[in-house]
Order: sequence, then C-alpha cells, then structure tokens
Amino acid sequence: MFKLACEIGKLLRPPMIRKLQENGPHQGFFEHKQYQKIRRYLPTDLQVAITIAYAFGGRIQSEVLTPERRQLDLMIGFEVDLI
Repeated sequence: MFKLACEIGKLLRPPMIRKLQENGPHQGFFEHKQYQKIRRYLPTDLQVAITIAYAFGGRIQSEVLTPERRQLDLMIGFEVDLI
C-alpha cells in the first residue's frame, strides 16, 4: 500500500516500520505438586505472587511484581482454587 501511495504521489516515501523485540518463550514451569510444596515455605506476600504467576502463567520479575496499583482493578476480583 505504501509503495503504491508513493507511486501516485500521495506519500513522499514509505514510513519506516520496525518490529518490536519479543521476549523469549516461558521456561521453568512447575507441576502442581511442586508448586504446592514451594508455596508452603514462602512468606505470605510471596505466596500471593507465586499463586498469580502459577494461575496465569506470568513471569514473576517482569509481569507479576511490576504492575502498579493504578494498573489493577481490585474491585473486579477473581477466584482461583490453586491452594
């Protein structure tokens, strides 16, 4: 499309479009028994973090621990039975 727009004089030159860098695939998944065993020994606040990561497949460092309160809707709530 951009090439055609340039040819008919609608664009001076096509825009430069760069691809976004993708993160690598998730690795290091836990089986349910492993998750339960590890969770038992964590402090309460980390139990919440690991439960969220396990339930939704999120990465602890970049996806679970980094959201700010303004990005969360605490009124919606959700029910997760992973304990």
